[in-house]
Amino acid sequence: MKQDIFIKKYAKQLRLGKAAVFVGAGMSAAAGFVDWKALLKDVAKELELDISKEDDLISLAQYYVTYKQNKKPLIEAIIENINSKKRPTVSHEILASMPLETYWTTNYDDLLEKALDKQKKRIDVKRRDKDLLYPIKGSDAVIYKMHGDITASSDAVISKEDYELYQVTHGSMLNVLKGDLTTKSFLFLGYSFNDPNLLDLLSRIRCMVEEEKQEHYALMREVKEDLYNTKDEYEYAKKKRALQNKDLQRYGIEVIEISEFTDIPQILKKIAIQVNKENFFISAAVAEVEKKETAQELIRELVTACLNISDESKIVSGYGQNVGPIVIDSAMKYMESHENRRFDEKVRIYPFAIGQDSDMKQYRELMLSSIGVSIFIFGTKESD
Repeated sequence: MKQDIFIKKYAKQLRLGKAAVFVGAGMSAAAGFVDWKALLKDVAKELELDISKEDDLISLAQYYVTYKQNKKPLIEAIIENINSKKRPTVSHEILASMPLETYWTTNYDDLLEKALDKQKKRIDVKRRDKDLLYPIKGSDAVIYKMHGDITASSDAVISKEDYELYQVTHGSMLNVLKGDLTTKSFLFLGYSFNDPNLLDLLSRIRCMVEEEKQEHYALMREVKEDLYNTKDEYEYAKKKRALQNKDLQRYGIEVIEISEFTDIPQILKKIAIQVNKENFFISAAVAEVEKKETAQELIRELVTACLNISDESKIVSGYGQNVGPIVIDSAMKYMESHENRRFDEKVRIYPFAIGQDSDMKQYRELMLSSIGVSIFIFGTKESD
């Protein structure tokens, strides 16, 4: 699928509230965390194996657990890696700013939590099946951590045995994922599709919905010749990728190949712009009494014109002494002739306290974070 077509399609699902994201290890690697291969390098050495020759890392982890007769040493290695103080990447921050309510990840770190917290969003983190019993009321986003995280390291899904028992230990989590994969469009980022539980689940969904499956997307780096020792190795890898891309289509997953992983932030920015392009912010300051009637009429016409652009256009404004009341009144009159639409689908108002002396910078940044077009008119203000 071409990149521009994917951006428009996924942005539309975001606007409709029918999008989700699945974050894999590649996203954490971009923040400075080591990948699974690097994490298991010493494990392989202790087992007298060569990590460069190992592709089945799940089995390698199991060999070590069996060798030690204990999962604790492997968990300690994970904790040592995850405990490193890392900051969310630009990609994490853009994802957190999007109108996403559902985040899935196989990562153990807390980069998504940090990014969402920075956006002042209330999050509900689900690490185990029993967490599903206690939803946090009023949460803005739910993060499902399929393989657990550092706060519950003893329950981390890490070895082959953990994967084999996943249907038993995390059956409810899988049921939630099944529902989301059926009803939402997923964007897979930094994910290599080697999780047997996810692939099994996708197979079950494919059989259940047949040709009416949901469309999902995956950003994956194209096969590059300079990463291989010989021309034959490169051609083999390229052929295998083409077959993988075709096979993923069976599950409704369209692969969008990118040149470098560093392209991901720019693509996410384009999605964010596409999502917000029909969100209009209207601001005005009118102090002269003789101009207020003209200003009000102009604001009413602007509100109507913006709302008429499409079914998805929305007005955003602050509720203060001037513009807010007029915007609300104009929008309500507009909605009277559009009975099939709800007010909150077309208008978002942020109230401002009269005489508020505290710093409103963060509040205003929050208000403007979902804006595509800003309209400023007049600009006269009473002097102190």
